[in-house]
Amino acid sequence: MDFGQILGILKRGWWVIAGAGFIGTLIAVVLVLQVTPSYTSSARLLLGQKSQVDDAMGAMFPDIRLDSDAISGEIAILTSARLLAQVSQTLELDSHPEFNPA
Repeated sequence: MDFGQILGILKRGWWVIAGAGFIGTLIAVVLVLQVTPSYTSSARLLLGQKSQVDDAMGAMFPDIRLDSDAISGEIAILTSARLLAQVSQTLELDSHPEFNPA
């Protein structure tokens, strides 16, 4: 069997190859969309005056960097609409009259 014969077989069966590729891609997309994503997060919110407790914590954890940019970023994450909606849904806050007077 030479190269020309192999190309001839591929030309005659191109629709089988294309169909199998399309179906395989479609199955892969469906499977990926069905997988539940898992996330891990942590947050630290540091506000207010520095005290002796803060100095002690700084001595215990010297790797923690406490700059205003990091604090602003964490506040932005904690107040994001997506995170707040997930918390509200998880805690079912819409059924509490304190949070939803309607």
